[in-house]
Amino acid sequence: MLKLYSSIFLLLICHKVNSQFISLETCNESISIAARSACFQNYLESVLITAFKENKSKINLGNKTDKLSLEVIVDENGNFKIVELDVENVGLYKVAQSVIENLLPISPYKNYEGISIYDTFSLEINFPLSKTTSLVNSETYTLLNVEQSPVFPGCFTDNKEGLKSCMSANIKTHIANNFNVFLKPSSKIKKGNQRINIQFTINKFGFVDNIKVKARYKELEKEAYRVIKLLPKMTPGKVDNKPVNVKILLPITFNLR
Repeated sequence: MLKLYSSIFLLLICHKVNSQFISLETCNESISIAARSACFQNYLESVLITAFKENKSKINLGNKTDKLSLEVIVDENGNFKIVELDVENVGLYKVAQSVIENLLPISPYKNYEGISIYDTFSLEINFPLSKTTSLVNSETYTLLNVEQSPVFPGCFTDNKEGLKSCMSANIKTHIANNFNVFLKPSSKIKKGNQRINIQFTINKFGFVDNIKVKARYKELEKEAYRVIKLLPKMTPGKVDNKPVNVKILLPITFNLR
């Protein structure tokens, strides 16, 4: 098995894949350290699965099975570092390592005494990945008629309306933190307020699916699509205690600079 420990992780790889510019700052708003760890875990699982799918040709797993075990520390300064990475496939190993190395630092997490503390979390991913094909033909609910709304990582409350509010607030924060409001010089998009209508489904596996974006400019549609695709895996919505697809409608306005 290939194992990577924090003291030697910089020595074992010279290959890098594209950086994952995502914001994990939202997790710092969790109500407890346990909720924060769960938020990190869900975010990272979603990003890793996306990276594995995008680099499928480099991984070359074939029909083999494998299991990735990962432990990460978030230090007192908000930096993410690998404590242990264990997986047989070299391609999976390199992609996972690159994802962690390119995570942006977050604000330090302080306890009630104002002291910055560190945190660790771990996750496991089995291969081949479970298929999460589009479920647009299955019955889909909305936030208005679903019994239990999807739960965003880090949202913990017994109040159903509270869960909906928490999820909506975190999705908006995610978009605000990740949307590129600075235009390239060659862009024809006019600066100022631009409205974007976004629709997507949180499927019964908790993944974002069936993304549809409508805006005045194609560049805005592509950027909004990219940002929504980065949303983490969530706890799916439920009806009769069974997971269901939930459609989200989200009109947003950005002040482009």
